[in-house]
Amino acid sequence: MLKIYNKIDQFLAYLSSFALFIMMVLIVANAVLRFFLNKPIAGVIEFTGEYLMVFVVFLAMSFTQKNGGHVKVELIQRFFSVRVKSVFDVLVKILSAGIFLVLTYTSFLLFLRHVNQGIHSISSIAYPLAPAVLAISFGSFVMFIRLLLSIFIEKIFNNNIKTNDLEM
Repeated sequence: MLKIYNKIDQFLAYLSSFALFIMMVLIVANAVLRFFLNKPIAGVIEFTGEYLMVFVVFLAMSFTQKNGGHVKVELIQRFFSVRVKSVFDVLVKILSAGIFLVLTYTSFLLFLRHVNQGIHSISSIAYPLAPAVLAISFGSFVMFIRLLLSIFIEKIFNNNIKTNDLEM
């Protein structure tokens, strides 16, 4: 099961990377067309901010967590013992998991509202926003699962192994 979850995580990271690539291409094309032809691409700024950036951030969160890539503030923690650090780490992961569970639920309700009401962007190309909101919900759910896995795996192996050390 962990191998399947890691494959899903890897796939989402690839989708996030692809969204970043598309975002780069659109922004560069927009800048070139604006500078040389004075004809920017309509809606590029809105589309990259409301759509692509959401995919870049939320689809890669769990993968980044697994690989220890999130920023940690360890200013105070360096003064604590290993045991206190371990307890603090678990508490932060539990609190984070709770926040991501709430975000999953509320963003899914927002997704349903967007679908039912047909809410579109107010930009010049008026694209539907529901897929971006669904990406927030799905990415948050995957991150919630990753945090739970991290807590349980580290506790099962008595802190001798971190989640990203496992070949899942």
